[in-house]
Amino acid sequence: MAIMYHNLGAVAQAQRQWAQAERYYQQALEI
Repeated sequence: MAIMYHNLGAVAQAQRQWAQAERYYQQALEI
């Protein structure tokens, strides 16, 4: 599950959606 959120964060970051990327990375860390 954490890997999925990390990957979503990477996609959001690539699309320059910084706030969304940060939320995904935070969710990955919480798991």
